[in-house]
Formats: sequence, C-alpha cells, structure tokens
Amino acid sequence: DAFDLLTRASDDLRNSSEEGELVISTTMSFASNWLTEKLQDFQTEFNDLKVRIEGTDRVLDLNRSNVDIAIRFGEGDYQELHCDTLFTDYVTPVCTPELAKKLKTPADLLDVPLMDYHWSGFSSKDPSWDKWFEAAGVNSPVLKPMPAFSDEHMALALAKAGKGVALIGTTAVAQAIASGELVRPFPVALKNYTYYFTCLPAMLSRHKVAVFYEWLKRETINFEKLVEEDPRIKFDKIVAIDEV
Repeated sequence: DAFDLLTRASDDLRNSSEEGELVISTTMSFASNWLTEKLQDFQTEFNDLKVRIEGTDRVLDLNRSNVDIAIRFGEGDYQELHCDTLFTDYVTPVCTPELAKKLKTPADLLDVPLMDYHWSGFSSKDPSWDKWFEAAGVNSPVLKPMPAFSDEHMALALAKAGKGVALIGTTAVAQAIASGELVRPFPVALKNYTYYFTCLPAMLSRHKVAVFYEWLKRETINFEKLVEEDPRIKFDKIVAIDEV
C-alpha cells in the first residue's frame, strides 16, 4: 500500500508538472522591466495556463528545482541545457526630454547628476560610465560620486522622475523611450551581455514550455526590430566592452 501511494504521488506530480503551472526563473531586471509588461498578452492567449515568475540573479540548477524555464543573462555557456539566443542588451545613458535639452555633447553629462546600476556579480569587465564616456570620445572623464543601484528598476524610476541620467540597458528602457517618457540623448552604446532561453532538453516536448517558447521568440523578434529600427532608440555606434 505504501509503495502504491508513492507511485500515485509520483504520477500526480509528473502530470502536474506536465500541464500545470509554468514556472519561469529570470533576473529581477528582466522580470520587472521587460517580461511582466508583455506577459498579459501571453496569459490572454493561453488563459488556461497558470504562470509564475521567480525573479532572482542566482543561477539555478534546473535538475534540482521546480523551475521549467530559465531566462539567463550572460555569455551562453550553459552546458547540458537547451539554450537559444533571445537578444543582446545595449547600455546607454537615458533621461527625461527636459533634462536632455541641457545636453549638447557627451561631455555635458559630467555636469548633471549621474546614476549607475551594478547587478549581482558586477565587476570591472562590465559596462560602466568610464567605458561609455571613452566610447563616446570623452577621454579620462573626472566623474563625481554617484549612487549605484543593485536593481535596474530603481535607477530607471529616478531617471523617469528627472533626478538625473542613468546608464541603463535597452531591455529595460526601450518602451519608456518609445513612449517618449525618456530619451536616449546620444546614439552611442556599449554592447552588453545576451539573454538566453534555457531549459532541460526533455522539457521542450511539454506543451506549456513549447507554447511559451514560441510566444517568447515572437516577442523577442519584435523587440529586436524596435531597437534596430526606431530612430529614437537605434545607435550609430555600438562598442564592445573589451574594446574600451
């Protein structure tokens, strides 16, 4: 009887995992600034599927968790997982249209309040104001002390409030630029890391994963078009981190 109970419990768990709640793990920034804005469209199309988003910068072992999909931000070295490129992020200064009127050249940024974003694990090899100024042709800038936030959303909120200029990824800020709430005053960007769709290979055959995967690919193609074609967002100059 005990073994029968265990067998039935295992079957119930397997069936629940197959057709039940879809659990997605991703970074706090991607969850709050990109995915949640679009998720309602997915939920409307697949209204019988419950979705749960877990925002964390910690890399999970998908073999030892209840997570179905992990959207990761990095360099794509995810062994033993199905891995597909979604899009690359680009980092650039953003501010309100009113503040942008004071900025005629990149060097003018040195005279206004600046804000930075340092995610978990941030290091000297990551995008920074020093590197952006160099890419924009401002050599050896003298930077005043500035606040640095562990969550991109906090820097974004202050930029929207007109409190200064934030060095932000296009993934987080593209919609605010497209709506006119923020502007990209200079068409210069640093190439950041790339977002990847990852899951255990066996999960691809499951309906809940397959439909989300297909929907997400459509959304990322549309987003790439927005960044590459919208004149308010697209860049004249993109510099790789290791080039500055």
